[in-house]
Amino acid sequence: MRAMTRLLCVAAACGALGAAMAQPNENPSPNNETWTAEGPYDSRWYRQRAEDYRRYNYPGAGPSRDLRIGDHLPRGYHHRSYAVDDWKGHGLFRPPSGYRWYQAGGDYVLVENATGRIAQSRIARR
Repeated sequence: MRAMTRLLCVAAACGALGAAMAQPNENPSPNNETWTAEGPYDSRWYRQRAEDYRRYNYPGAGPSRDLRIGDHLPRGYHHRSYAVDDWKGHGLFRPPSGYRWYQAGGDYVLVENATGRIAQSRIARR
């Protein structure tokens, strides 16, 4: 009976660990929640993220932590050297049609090609 209980506990722990590691898009949320949406991102998405940043004082992405969802990616990052083509190799999800990942320091931002707006970010742990 004890062996069966141990086995169930280990299986539950492995399942919880696997679920936590399977989250491809981490944000800077203090409670480690994830923001997921499979584009196209609408104005409600951007407004809600802006409210989250204000309410919870989330840091943005990039070396100076100023790249936030809903903002426009600065022109300096719109260069081939910052674009991420191997999104899978960087542990990112496939960008929806019309979007592209860019690297800013150790962080990544998903940008809408047509507008240059940041739709998602993945913040590296520091």
